[in-house]
Amino acid sequence: MLKIILILNMGLILPTGLFAGDKLTFGMIGTFAIPFYTGSGYYNYLDDVRLESSAVSILNNPIIGISLGPTVEYSFTPRFSIQTELLLSTAGGGYVLDLGDETKAHLISEINLDIPVMLKYRIPLKKGRWLYFMEGPQLSILLTESETVQNGEVYHTYNNGRGSYNAPGFGALTVLGWQAEMKRVNILLELRYSREFTNSIKNIGSNYQNVISIGTGLKFGTEGKSR
Repeated sequence: MLKIILILNMGLILPTGLFAGDKLTFGMIGTFAIPFYTGSGYYNYLDDVRLESSAVSILNNPIIGISLGPTVEYSFTPRFSIQTELLLSTAGGGYVLDLGDETKAHLISEINLDIPVMLKYRIPLKKGRWLYFMEGPQLSILLTESETVQNGEVYHTYNNGRGSYNAPGFGALTVLGWQAEMKRVNILLELRYSREFTNSIKNIGSNYQNVISIGTGLKFGTEGKSR
């Protein structure tokens, strides 16, 4: 799996050495993410868990994650471009039960390889500053997963097995961002939202992975040029 990730990363970055000029840029993006599950099947599953456990209440609990990887952008015009990324991302979610005298929790943690391909539109603000919007499809490939179960103050972590999840997930990523030129480096600040359209967990009906994230990153022009 590590070899596959390295090959995909090289496939994303190497084209930057094949083209000159300022139409092609590359960089790195990192995000602080809050992943969680939604969907009628997932909510029905939570209701069943609450009834079976005689719980006072149940909370659809997000988990905290990160996302990190390289990005490549090709500009058709000063305002329109296409961007792709190769991100290692933590995802998942779960629930917390209030039993009155104790708390129980089940939290699923995933590591995915996310590959979005987005169209980008930039709006100039003032010299060297841009506001931009990106949207496009995203492929998510499940690499590893684990589930942490809490009974009171006792924690136990185990693997459900890849057969419990749909390894490839298809969805969409939407990004609102701000970009500033600083000499040869472009600084990025972004607000992101992604949602899968395929079921994440098998055998519980409709359920979808959602991720809200705040990101920052750097962009570099080819041959050291600034955009």
